Amino acid sequence: MALDLPADAVLFLCPEDRMQKRKTRARMSCIEFRHSGRECQAYALITENYMGGCAMTMNMNNRNNRAIIFKDQEHERFYMNCLPKCRRQDVYHKALIYCLGISRDTRLNAKRIFDFDKGSVKTECLEEEWITSGSARVIRLAFNLFCNSTPSVYAFEGDEKVKECQRYTVEDLFCCEYAVYFLEAVKVRYPEYCFPVDLSTFGM
Repeated sequence: MALDLPADAVLFLCPEDRMQKRKTRARMSCIEFRHSGRECQAYALITENYMGGCAMTMNMNNRNNRAIIFKDQEHERFYMNCLPKCRRQDVYHKALIYCLGISRDTRLNAKRIFDFDKGSVKTECLEEEWITSGSARVIRLAFNLFCNSTPSVYAFEGDEKVKECQRYTVEDLFCCEYAVYFLEAVKVRYPEYCFPVDLSTFGM
């Protein structure tokens, strides 16, 4: 079963920095098994299921690849250029940068949205003149995935605070042309839940 992707979608094979040789833990990120061989086999299966037959690469050492879906080449280029500028390259920052790259407006104003030096979001950007309904949705999802919260609500009181909180709901965020890429951003943020592994296959 193949994914139904837009014609201009770009598949970028991204090394998973969390795929390393470690002892098994009770809660594992993507795949972390005792044996690197099993690690690779399991990850290949997940990638196949996710990509539904699309092109993929595998490295049988301790580094593996997962395909990330980008909206277009500008989105991919932004992700590649901006992620190294972040203080960390963990799933929080990956999801944030992925989101900010979806829209041309957010790409052009990335530094008005996120402080790359301090590693903090700038919620005041949502009140600036360049903001559109689409870019506001991109920013709120980026903030939510990065902060695990709704940081812009603290600038409001009473009913306005409630209204701002409601703008972070799935109904409000995903009701737009970017929905497929918002789903991809969630997968980037939560790979361990979006690509589950049946541990019984490995006798665990």
